[in-house]
Amino acid sequence: MKNKRVYTAIANAIEKCGKEHGFHGRKHIAQAIGLQGNNADKQLSAILNTTSYNPANPKRMSIDMFIDIAYELDDNFTLMMLNALAEEFGFCVSKQKDYTAAETGTKQIYISVLELAHEHGELSHAINESLKDGEITEKEKLDLLKELADIKAVVRKIEEAISCARKIEEAL
Repeated sequence: MKNKRVYTAIANAIEKCGKEHGFHGRKHIAQAIGLQGNNADKQLSAILNTTSYNPANPKRMSIDMFIDIAYELDDNFTLMMLNALAEEFGFCVSKQKDYTAAETGTKQIYISVLELAHEHGELSHAINESLKDGEITEKEKLDLLKELADIKAVVRKIEEAISCARKIEEAL
């Protein structure tokens, strides 16, 4: 059986988005999500129908179609769809904070510094293991060089994040 509340929320989101932007909601969305033919909007209507469909052979919406529709709608209409689905399970949805480019750059620096600390710990551990017997084997040399390469890669990420943060600040 189709969930009437969820399907109705999807249909309402499509129609309201169409009205807000001055187009026929179902025709536009049907074509945008790949339904074919002159009756694409009718195909979508059959999928959204929760009252007179054939229960033995319902045309159900796939999760992929749900996602495709959500991508076509503005955020507030996508939120209508997502909340109807979430409410069915006792949850609610809210929009994630949009981070500025500067905040994203700063966050990347913090993440990279933590990654550097992790890699430094791995190098320290590898050095400690290599020196336990008093000599460094060829395999241990390769392991140490790999750990150093990992550290250099993270340092380059930090340099890049700092450079990008500086460019963003200059642009503001």
